[in-house]
Amino acid sequence: MLRRWLTRLFNLQSDEASPVIVGFSMFFLLFAGYFMLRPVRETMGITGGIDNLPWLFTGTFVATVAAMPLFGWIAARAQRRRIVYWVLGFFASNLVAFGLGFLARPDDIWLARTFYIWLSVFNLIAISVAWSVLVDVFAVGEAKRLFALMAGGASLGGLVGPLLGVLLVGAIGHAGLLLLSAALLIAAALCARWIQRWREARPNQDVAAAGRTDFPSPRGRRACPVLDTGWRKAPDEGASDHVSLSDKRWRPSTGLKTGSTTNERASNRATSPSRSIPLGSIPLGGSPFAGATDVLRSPYLLGIALFVLLLASVSTFLYFEQARLIEINFPLKTDQTRVFGIIDVIVQALAIVSQLFITGRLAQRLGVGVLLVAVPLVTAAGFVWLALAPTFTVLAVVMVVRRAGEYAFVRPGREMLYTVVAPEAKYKAKNFNDTVVYRGADAVSGWVKTGVDLLAQQPAIAMVLGAGIALAWAWTGGSLARAQQRRADGETNPIRAAL
Repeated sequence: MLRRWLTRLFNLQSDEASPVIVGFSMFFLLFAGYFMLRPVRETMGITGGIDNLPWLFTGTFVATVAAMPLFGWIAARAQRRRIVYWVLGFFASNLVAFGLGFLARPDDIWLARTFYIWLSVFNLIAISVAWSVLVDVFAVGEAKRLFALMAGGASLGGLVGPLLGVLLVGAIGHAGLLLLSAALLIAAALCARWIQRWREARPNQDVAAAGRTDFPSPRGRRACPVLDTGWRKAPDEGASDHVSLSDKRWRPSTGLKTGSTTNERASNRATSPSRSIPLGSIPLGGSPFAGATDVLRSPYLLGIALFVLLLASVSTFLYFEQARLIEINFPLKTDQTRVFGIIDVIVQALAIVSQLFITGRLAQRLGVGVLLVAVPLVTAAGFVWLALAPTFTVLAVVMVVRRAGEYAFVRPGREMLYTVVAPEAKYKAKNFNDTVVYRGADAVSGWVKTGVDLLAQQPAIAMVLGAGIALAWAWTGGSLARAQQRRADGETNPIRAAL
């Protein structure tokens, strides 16, 4: 009954209701666990003084860069379908360790600062990996219909998480909240595995669903621009993975280099017509630093990196201005936490309504471009408004609109960009952009915002600069949407598709 109702209400196909529900649940569990802890982190950030925020952002960037080789090592060696297990399991064990630390030393300022940095790294990597699972198993058309609906779980989790924190912190304390968050992470990983199994049960859809669209070429083979480096052969019958053949070290259907006997045997197994390999059962292979090199080699992935950089810069400018105005208007820590919580609730409520009833329909009718351009343009107007009227009320409106728009429109649209790249890029390059690029932009733009405020002694100057960055963000989003559409339509010129 519920399945039929959801299918009719949200324009789903007959077999899509279950994965939408499970994907929604995955994001709900992940974000509820994170948002239980987020208000505490924000208060910790202000406790040390807003003058120290650039140092916290820099520390977060350094920690993110340090974490990338470890993630790259896991992504290269673990079966693709098990990457989410390793990553979320690792973070769950970290939460348990922090929980025990807060029990033993509840007032340790350095433990609190370490937790601030850790949580800032965790939320980007964990959320990026969860999205990697979805872009790996859903095709472009499915993504336009389903991604926003599943992302609605993130907004509901963002609503429920802070309420759980408020209700439970008195009874179980900060350590108890961390342990509960660890349990929610494990449950989210189980949801991700269910979605992978759902796709594995439909082997005739594996190639399209993993974002590897193939198109006829005049020579009888199939060709597709993947990482802007070359062509790939059509998969043999029964194959489940194939990637760019930019050089002869790559074999179709595996994405593994043939430098070892083990890799060659894996390739032969995957391409054998007599054997059916489940989606993601073979490791991606490659270097732990492959995410960075893939981004640097591909104009398309570099464009996404620029989009993320500009997004993070806009967010940081507003975040620092928020911290400044909240410190001025709400000197008590309890009031600060309450204000952060109220903003979070309003943002998530607006986002979930948009995700359920607006985003998917916009993407299907107007394309990905509207999701990537509308919010940056509105944000640019918000910066101009703040320059003219630098009050907390104006800031609150701009923050709510930008954050709700990012969750409802920008994030699903950004993830749709990865549905047309190779499997390895969906995990390694994507995670590099989502973490290292994002946190690097955080750190640099934080110092830029601080420097502009010190030199100009006038917050309006930074807001005008923020408006210019937002306009560049909008232009980049529009360009990426056009490139994504060309790839999805299967243009046969890989260089043109990358521009």
